[in-house]
Order: sequence, then C-alpha cells, then structure tokens
Amino acid sequence: MKIETVLKKTLKRDIAKATVMPVRELEEEEKGHFIAFVDDAEHSYDVSIVLQEEEVKEMQCDCAETTAVCLHKIAVLLAMNTTTTGDTKATKAKGGRRKKKLTESEELMLSMDKEVLMSWLSGVFKKNKPLEQQFTLTFSTKEVVYTKEQVKEIAEQAIFSVAGKRKTLEAAKIKKVLDLLTIALEPIDQFVVMNISKPVAFEIFTGFLDTIYAFDKRITHYSKRIGTYVDQYIEKFALSINNIQDEKVWEQLVKAYFDTLFKGVKKGNKRYNYILAQQLYLTGTKPQKLFYGDLLNGMLSVTKFNRYDFEPEFTEFLLKVALEEDFFEEVRPFFKRFTFEGY
Repeated sequence: MKIETVLKKTLKRDIAKATVMPVRELEEEEKGHFIAFVDDAEHSYDVSIVLQEEEVKEMQCDCAETTAVCLHKIAVLLAMNTTTTGDTKATKAKGGRRKKKLTESEELMLSMDKEVLMSWLSGVFKKNKPLEQQFTLTFSTKEVVYTKEQVKEIAEQAIFSVAGKRKTLEAAKIKKVLDLLTIALEPIDQFVVMNISKPVAFEIFTGFLDTIYAFDKRITHYSKRIGTYVDQYIEKFALSINNIQDEKVWEQLVKAYFDTLFKGVKKGNKRYNYILAQQLYLTGTKPQKLFYGDLLNGMLSVTKFNRYDFEPEFTEFLLKVALEEDFFEEVRPFFKRFTFEGY
C-alpha cells in the first residue's frame, strides 16, 4: 500500500494523536529506507520505514506496542507524506548525521534541576573517590597532578570499598577489586604516561604496587588474578618507558633504573623491581635490547655481587640475556657453577 492508503485506513483518533508527536531527524538513510525518531511524552522511539516504488513494504518501531501500525509509525508516515507534498514537518540532521537517540538516563539528566543533579553527584563522589578523580581529570581545565601518596590513598579506598576489613576473599570479590582498581587507575595511567620520564612516574608505580602487595599479603585467597594483574601492570609501565621518543632521555632513564636496581640488591629490592627489569628487555625493540645487553654486560663485569645475591628467576633472566646478546664469556665469573636448563 502507498502511504496515503495506509493513512486513510487509520482511525481518525489515531491520526489526531500521532499528529502532535514530534518527528525528529527524518531522513532517507539508503534508497527507499527512511529512519526517524518520534518523541512520545518522556520517551523517544526509533522508527524505520521501507518504501519500494512508493509502496510501504516494511515498518519497524522499538516501542512495546503490539499493533501492526503503532502511533509512532503513523507519525512518521504523516511526516513523510507532508514532506513529499512540500509541507516539511520533519527535520534533517545537519551534514547528513542523525542525533543520537536519548537513553532514559540522558532524558532524566536533561529534565532534572541543575542543583538536584549537583547534590546527587556530590553524594556519589563522597562514596567513590576514584570516580571523582576521573571526573576531575576529564572536565577540569587545570592540569591534574598526582602524587605517590594520593595514588596509594585512591587504591586503598577502591580496595576497601569491596573488601572492607575481611581477611578472606573469594575469587569473585578479588575480580571486583581489580576491576575497580582498573577504573580508578585510568586517569592516573594517563598522567603517568605523560610524565614517564619524570621521577613521579616511578614513585607512583612503586606506591601503587606496594599497596597491592600489602593487600595481597593481608588477605587469604586462592586466586591467581592478583599476580596476573601485577604482571600486566608492570609490562604496561615498561612499554611506556620503551616508548619514550627521545633516545638520550630513554638511555639515561634506563641506566639510572638499573644502577638503582644493582645498588638495592641487599637493601630492599622488591619483586616488582626485578620484574620491571625483565619487562624492559622483553618489550624492547632490537636496538633497545642491544643497549640493555651492553648495559648489563658492563654492570655484571664489575659488580661485587654474584648470582646468589639475586632472586633465582632474575639470575636465570640475566643468563638468558647474556647468551642472547652474546656476552656470556665476558661475565662468566658472575655465573660460576650456574646451570640453566636449555642452555
């Protein structure tokens, strides 16, 4: 049937109701395929109508009505009919783009009083500091600066919001903690990447992982998620370092890190210090790996420490690098009487 025929078969009262419904963004998306939004009270519905040689072949609406031709379809048909006769009731999106259909929450926000919305958000931010930090970073015109202490506090609050003072956590709760930490860390990660060559980046890195390690030690659990999460976090940090574009800055930063690592062998190196050293090499480019090889060659040749002073896993890693970068013979004394499966 043609549009006029469909409308003639429609009850007059339905025509009257549909006539007052605003039709937005009526446009021909493809040849013969028309789409539009129809506002009905507090809701908006998506309507599509397909014409073939002026015949209505298909009509769809995402409302809950079960009738074949709902009021929203009638409203669009009326708009299409008046458009073709020159009385343009429907509107088109500028530049050929449709406005996004409003969700229920978006419609509520638009209709709410500003002070009511501000009051509600203030209450949410008091309970969710990570969300407040993300909101500030997204909308503030001022530069947001994070410190090690702030990051530790944000992480501790995220953990406490799920774990509380519990001493045992099931796997599902562990996952919830880590998911929340990922969200909380999003703006902080951006800050760290922007400042990766500055001391504050490493301070935040250690402060955050110290908090995670303390949490892991405090609770009893049987999940491997925390270990995996930590490894992925360290790998991401290593990649950020290796992505530094200024080669001289990168070399100075890496050298300073390995100097600190070797100086702290018996002075409290954490496990993450050794994992980061490995990830710096593993995620590096070929030229970067050559630099790491030369750096470790020089350090292992003069260090007063031997293989027993390092974690076994890290010693195996050093041996692997020495073999891959072909300087094992030069540092053989460091690995004296050391056997490594596969080499």
